[in-house]
Amino acid sequence: MIKSIAGVRRRDGVSREQLRERWEHKHAPFVVEHANPAHYRVTFFDGTADDAPPRYDGLAELWFRDRAHRDAWFAGATRGTDGFGEFTDGAGGFRMITSEHVIVDGDVSRADEKTVYLLKRRADVPPERFFAHWLDIHAPNVRAGVERTDGCLRYVISHADLGEPGDFDGVAEIWWRDAAARQRGLQGVEADGFGDLIDAEATVLLLGHEFTMVD
Repeated sequence: MIKSIAGVRRRDGVSREQLRERWEHKHAPFVVEHANPAHYRVTFFDGTADDAPPRYDGLAELWFRDRAHRDAWFAGATRGTDGFGEFTDGAGGFRMITSEHVIVDGDVSRADEKTVYLLKRRADVPPERFFAHWLDIHAPNVRAGVERTDGCLRYVISHADLGEPGDFDGVAEIWWRDAAARQRGLQGVEADGFGDLIDAEATVLLLGHEFTMVD
């Protein structure tokens, strides 16, 4: 199974409320009907850790059986015919094809706060080194922090290793019971060298809430 991730930004003149209303009640059901994804989740972003406006308004995550299933949807004549493109800035979004790794699983709901890190490796770091360090060294380090932190619920990483290089090399997602838990932060996570591999200026941190269309 592969996971397709898309970041969405609304078009000028479209309010956040208009985009969300159209996405949740018109576009998402359309995708479920015509793409038939194995799973489908949407995250609406409210801001950033420093209360700045978010770079993206939402994140779509769709799981497909295989590459052929995914390509059939993106190349199909039905895609794009529901008018959702009239609400979005196509040039301002991004898309990646990823392999997902659930590091810490847990029950989450729309009420829980979600932190999303869009990560970009430094130009001089080979992708194989970046993904190996992330999965084999950094992820276990963060997992230990998640497991010892009250109010930290789930931790998932997705490597953009199944397609052409894009704006980002992967996504890290952490769910929290509430903003207070997030603000307290992970407990006992030690420096492991992963930060040295990241292009900090290109990395994006976003805060939001996720809802599930297809579980």
